[in-house]
Amino acid sequence: MPSDIFYFNPTCELAVADGGRGFQPPGVLQAFERNLETLPIFLSEKDDIVLVSQLPHQKFLDRLISAGFQPPQLIELSKALKQPNTLLRDIENIRPWGWSPAVHRLLQPIKNVASINFKEGLMARWEEKHRKLYARMSSLEILSHIISTKPNQGYLPKEHLPQECHSEKEIHLCLEKWKPMVLKAPWSSSGRGILLLKKKEIDFKQLKWIKTILKRQGSIMAEPWLNKVADLALVFQILPSGKIHSEGFSRFLTNSNGQYQGAILGDPLKELPKELRTFLNKSSLDKLTSDILKALENSPYQENYRGLLGVDVLVYKNEQDEFQIHPCVEINCRTPMGLLSIRLSEHLHDSSNGYWKIFRNLKESFENFDQQMQIKYPLTIKKGLIYSGYLPLVEPGKDKHFGAYMVVQPSLLR
Repeated sequence: MPSDIFYFNPTCELAVADGGRGFQPPGVLQAFERNLETLPIFLSEKDDIVLVSQLPHQKFLDRLISAGFQPPQLIELSKALKQPNTLLRDIENIRPWGWSPAVHRLLQPIKNVASINFKEGLMARWEEKHRKLYARMSSLEILSHIISTKPNQGYLPKEHLPQECHSEKEIHLCLEKWKPMVLKAPWSSSGRGILLLKKKEIDFKQLKWIKTILKRQGSIMAEPWLNKVADLALVFQILPSGKIHSEGFSRFLTNSNGQYQGAILGDPLKELPKELRTFLNKSSLDKLTSDILKALENSPYQENYRGLLGVDVLVYKNEQDEFQIHPCVEINCRTPMGLLSIRLSEHLHDSSNGYWKIFRNLKESFENFDQQMQIKYPLTIKKGLIYSGYLPLVEPGKDKHFGAYMVVQPSLLR
């Protein structure tokens, strides 16, 4: 049976911004990639292949199997690159977390043995037109389309549209009309490359960040800081035919700086206050999905990209204390973490909800954390589904300071 190849490279946006075929992420992010490299296990089928720098121990895989998951084949990246004709047979598609010039170069030996369908597809080679899809300006174009075609629909008002700034002066002008205000690097995602300005005066540290981004990327996106009440991630897939399909949505969690932390598992809205659940009813969510999908149609995304993408949506309260929706905070032109949330939720018992989170702790190992959590939240399986408890999503280790895990318990939402 044909297999798809999966490879975890979540720093793809940084690689795109860098533009070099030999891009290497900073040391901390390299550790993050290595420690979480088996996450595609939960997105793949049993006949697929996940490439990793180091194979996990069978003991960890057995924990996943006992929880109802079916891990695919795992192959060391170094061996696959040296012996693609021997180790990789009947490869239909190559699915890195996200495309970039660097990952195209890295996976070239594997691309050579992929199917004709892949080789003749839009993603078989990197082109300059792909780079624009990763920029926040492309997200702004989709947002502008939604707002202009759907005025007075409870979406972000036109006067709050983000503005691209090419100088410190333009940033100061935006700060005069928006306070607090958030600045975003044109190429960044998952809450990285963001600076919150709470005062009208920009301090030395903030000015240094502004100068650095302007020098490296040429511009900065400025927009008003909104009174957030929920973060949603809508997942879409652009099929080889160009048809756009909705994969569902999740509600994700961030820290105070807006960086991605994890997501709710099970019913994404069940824990929310009744008033907010009423606002985010099925009809409004279906309309939101439809409006975004229509904006993506006939856009550069549909024209130049094939694969998964995520659209981050923000629900907030305006100055009149009314709920409104920012329908396109950013577009992640890669595998979105929201898909992981959707796939994990499929393994939960009907009466259960929970969350999954990314573990970050430079002072404590993920192995030590794992041992404590196993005692605190023992895993319970009912009818082959996770009813309650804790499960690591990547292998714990003494030298690992990054990880991912899920916690499920019915009592959370009763």
